Amino acid sequence: MNAQESTSTSTIRYHPSTNTYIVREGYVEDNLYIKGNLLTAPSVHMWRDVVVQGELVLSRGCTVGGTARAKSAVIGARCSIRGDLLVEDNLVLLDGCEISRGVRCGGNVMVRPNVVAESLHANGVV
Repeated sequence: MNAQESTSTSTIRYHPSTNTYIVREGYVEDNLYIKGNLLTAPSVHMWRDVVVQGELVLSRGCTVGGTARAKSAVIGARCSIRGDLLVEDNLVLLDGCEISRGVRCGGNVMVRPNVVAESLHANGVV
């Protein structure tokens, strides 16, 4: 994990066998760069950009204040991403999540009801 000048009240654990960082609670004020996978608990708030080299899994009610980038992603119900969502492989958008700008996906996208995004571009099946 690398968070430059990060101010946070979050509890972050690392699971080495899966190369996964788990944010258990709280918030992160600055940009977050993860060399691995990122899994969040519900209602975790990351106020700037989030870049994940592996899989990004946002649980229900999480916020990303900037752009989110990942190899693959599952965006939980009622999550909010205030920038772009850029995913290299497959993407799942669950009920009621909001992406303020565009979604770009290099693979397939599964979209559940009430998802809001400015635009959606996928190289695979939607």
